[in-house]
Amino acid sequence: MKPRNQCPGFFWSIVLTSAFLALTGFARDGGQFITRLKSGKPQTIVTYGTSLTAGGAWVGQLQTVLQSKYPGLATVINSGQGAMWSKWGVDHLHERVLQNKPDAVFIEFAINDGYLDYQTTVEQGRKNLENMIQRILQMNAGCEIILMTMNPPIGVHLERRPKVAEYYQMYRNVAHEMKLMLIDHYRNWGTILEADERLYARYVPDGIHPNAEGCEKVITPAIMEALGLATDADFRPSIRRIELDREKVCADKNLRIRIDWQANAATRQTYQLTLNLVGIGRPPDFSTNIVLQPPTTQWKAGTIVSGKDFVITIPGTLSPGWRRMLWSLTQASLPGQALPLDNADRHERNSQYCFGEIEILPANSQAPGETLVRLPTSDPAKPERPNEEWRMRHAERVADVKSHADRLDVLFIGDSITGGWRDIGKAVWEKQFVPLRAVNIGIAGSQTQHLLWQFENGAIDGINPKVAVLMIGVNHFLASPSHTTADIARGISAVVAKLREKLPQTQILLLGTFPKDRAATSTDRVKIKELNAMIARLDDGKKIRFNDLTLKFLATDGSLPPDISPDGVHLSPAGYAIWADALRPVIREITAQDSSRNVRTDLPVKSSQ
Repeated sequence: MKPRNQCPGFFWSIVLTSAFLALTGFARDGGQFITRLKSGKPQTIVTYGTSLTAGGAWVGQLQTVLQSKYPGLATVINSGQGAMWSKWGVDHLHERVLQNKPDAVFIEFAINDGYLDYQTTVEQGRKNLENMIQRILQMNAGCEIILMTMNPPIGVHLERRPKVAEYYQMYRNVAHEMKLMLIDHYRNWGTILEADERLYARYVPDGIHPNAEGCEKVITPAIMEALGLATDADFRPSIRRIELDREKVCADKNLRIRIDWQANAATRQTYQLTLNLVGIGRPPDFSTNIVLQPPTTQWKAGTIVSGKDFVITIPGTLSPGWRRMLWSLTQASLPGQALPLDNADRHERNSQYCFGEIEILPANSQAPGETLVRLPTSDPAKPERPNEEWRMRHAERVADVKSHADRLDVLFIGDSITGGWRDIGKAVWEKQFVPLRAVNIGIAGSQTQHLLWQFENGAIDGINPKVAVLMIGVNHFLASPSHTTADIARGISAVVAKLREKLPQTQILLLGTFPKDRAATSTDRVKIKELNAMIARLDDGKKIRFNDLTLKFLATDGSLPPDISPDGVHLSPAGYAIWADALRPVIREITAQDSSRNVRTDLPVKSSQ
C-alpha cells in the first residue's frame, strides 16, 4: 500500500524484516550534553527550527524529561518560529541562538526549505545549514549540534513541498560528513504512514504538524533513545497489525500468525507473548507462549518491525465455537509482571488484551483459507463485527424487532446504558415506554462501529418507527482509548447518516453521551463535554434533533451522585426514572407532529425492552 499523495521518486526506507531502521545518521552513545549533565554541569539547550519546533510539544516533553532526570541543571529554550526556513535561521541566529550561549542546539528547517514559495534549492538550504553550524561552533567549539529530519507532509502540504525528501537527505549527508548527531524522525514517521494511514492522521491531524500525542509516541521517544536516556523500564510495545492465515481453523490443524510491532523506547530485553483462546462464559481452554527476541541488538523506538511467522496447533480436543484471542506480554525475566500493550483498544482482566477472535471448526471440516488482518485500532465510522457474545445478543434483538414490526413506534439504540432498560430500568420502562410502543435494541459493549454492523445485519430492517432514540459513546472512552473525541463524533455522525438512509421517515432523537465519573473535572467528563458539543451540530431542525440531558443527572456541584450512577457509568433505577421523565415528553412531542400516525395508548401492547 502506497502512502497517499506520494510524489514521483518519493522513497520510503521501510524494513519489514527482523531488523529495525537505523535511528541516527552517525553512531553515538548518547548526547555529549547529557554526559555533562550527568557530571553535574548546567547545560543550556536551544531548539531552532520551524513551526514543528516552535509549536512542537516535543520541546516541552524534552524539558520535562531533562528536569526530572537532572533537576535544576537543564535549561531548554525554544527559539523556533512558525512559517520560517533556513534563510531566516541564518539571519536570526545571533539573537535566537548565539546570545543564549547554548551547550547544545537542535536544528530542523528542511521541511520549509522544501516549500516551493520560498524558492530555496537543496544546495542553498545546505549552505544555510552549514553557515549556522559553523557560527555556532565558532561561538562554542564544544557545543553539541543535533540535526533532525521531521515528519513527511501529506495532502496539500506535500504538494507545496514535492521534493521534501531531498532536503531531508541533505540533512543526513551533512550529519554524516560533519560527524554530527542526526535523529531521523522522517523514516520513523514514514513507516507509520506506510503501515497505518489512520494512525498517522491521528498523530498529524492537519497533515503537517504532529500533535502532542504524536510527539509523545514518535518524536520524543526517538530523541530519548538517541540521547541515551531511554531505559528498559520505559519500554511500551504496540501491536500494529496481526495477520492470521485463516479466520476459521479446524481442531487439530495449524494456525499461522504474524504480528507487526512498534516500540516507544529502546530495550535489549527478551519478552514473552502469551496467547489464550477464551470462549464465552468459560476459562481459557488453550494457551501458548511465544518468545520475542529483540531484532539485531535491541528494539528501537518509533519504528515498526514485522516478526517472523509463528505457528500454533489447535488441539483436536477443543470444542467448536468462537474464541476470543487474548494476548498478554511479559518480560522473560519477570514472567509475573504483565506489561500494558500501549495502543490496545480492548483491555481485558488480568492484563490481557483482545485483538479479535477465531472460529474453531470440528476436526476434518472444510475451512476456508482466507487471510484475516486485525488492526488494533478500529475505525468508529466503519462497521466492525463484534464478538460472539455480542452477536448472540444481536440475534435476540433482531427477533424482538421482527415480532414488533407492525406495532413499533419508538426504537431505542445504544450500549449497556440503553440495554439497561431491560433489567435495572425495567419497571420504569413498562410504565413509561411500553404504552408508546417502544422496542430496545441496545447491547452492552457497543461502540459506533458495532451499531453500523448492527444496522447492516437486520436490526432495523422491515420497520418504520416514528422516533429512533440514539445514545452512544461512553464505551469508546472505556474500551478504545485510541479514539479521540473527533473520532467518536465522526462515528456518531456515520451512525446518524446510516439511520437516515435506512429509516428515511423516522425522526432521530440524538442524545448527548451521558456523563461519566464522579468528578466534574475528570478527563473523560471533559472529553464527553467536547464530544457533545461536536455532535450537537448534527441537529438539522428537521429530521434530527439533539438533546443533552447531562445536567439532569448531576448534583449542583457537577458531581455524578452514586444514587444516580453507582459505578460512575451505568444508571440506577432512580437514574432511569430521571431519564424517562426527561425523555418521554420529547418523544410524545415528536410523535404528535405526525397526526396520521399518533400513538394509540388504548390498544393492547406487548412488552419489549
